Amino acid sequence: MYCAIEVSGDRVTLEGLYIETYGDTPGRQSKNKMFNIVGEGDVLKNVEVRTTGSSPWGFGYLYGLGGGDVRKMNGIRVGYPAKDVKLLGCKVHMRAMGHAIFLQGAENTLIENCHVDGLLRTTDAILAETSGYAFDRDFYAGKGGYVEGTLIREDGKIMPGEIISLSEDGIRMYPEYNGHKTKNTTVKNCTVTQMRRGICTGLSTSGDKVIDCVVRDCVATGYNVGNADTLINCSADAKYAEAFCVPYTNAKNAYVEMNILDSRNGMANDLLAKINGEGHHVIVKTANEDYIPSSMAIKLASWQGYGNFNKKATPLATDVVLDNQTNCKVLSYPGVKDTEINSKGEIIKEAKQDQRLIIN
Repeated sequence: MYCAIEVSGDRVTLEGLYIETYGDTPGRQSKNKMFNIVGEGDVLKNVEVRTTGSSPWGFGYLYGLGGGDVRKMNGIRVGYPAKDVKLLGCKVHMRAMGHAIFLQGAENTLIENCHVDGLLRTTDAILAETSGYAFDRDFYAGKGGYVEGTLIREDGKIMPGEIISLSEDGIRMYPEYNGHKTKNTTVKNCTVTQMRRGICTGLSTSGDKVIDCVVRDCVATGYNVGNADTLINCSADAKYAEAFCVPYTNAKNAYVEMNILDSRNGMANDLLAKINGEGHHVIVKTANEDYIPSSMAIKLASWQGYGNFNKKATPLATDVVLDNQTNCKVLSYPGVKDTEINSKGEIIKEAKQDQRLIIN
């Protein structure tokens, strides 16, 4: 778990530091990070991080998933036995493959007034290369199908007309670390732009809170919502991926208030939101109906988009209350049961799954 700076003492405050990696030299191993916080009651305040140094750079998760070829340079990790840690006013500029801020087995973490930004790249730009890593592999990625918001040909060939993030997630919770669960995280007044997923609480099972946050231009999903999560007054666009998703059929009792930002002039996406699971209450609104292209839809019990890890699972949406205050259409697929849908937009029941999008 190599890192540049570890904060392992208790009640330590580190304020005002700017730190960066530079040059094209990769880190010491595959999962490098700038900060590793494992103490109790520690505070990182107004710390600014700029990462570079992953190799190969420029292809994001096309080669960097599951022990792939990419050496990462993550930003800030908060991990067990960390407890009551606060990240206040921190900025992470991701110019390497990796997560900006991520939690593993930490309890009662507060992430407030923080900012994350990354870079995006079109597959057209990759396919136009005449030398380098992808060119040498005849533009075959590490795997085919739906990969983190990007469609790749089943044989692994990179397709035109898609877009990738050059990094991973903006703010992400892992479910646990060595048997110690990640619990009770609050993310407040944060912004994430141009990452893979924006704010990803869905992999933690404790029920986390996301309040007054804004996510823009992410390519897998804006917000990944999970079991008992609460999102209050949050905003996202759907230019390159759904603004938010509750993708897991075993997720229960999430509450989501989502304001849709300008989603025009995007690419490779027609999904505004995806809702699976049980007992959720979801409110979708927008300040301007023109922000939502007419091709987009809110989908219940859907395979499309992020989060379909079990190829044999049947998508379900049960006892869901959806208040769609926009003109966006709602598609209710087989697998929807005992739902209450109030919508300004058209409601299409028993919709047919798009087979092209059932890709794992």
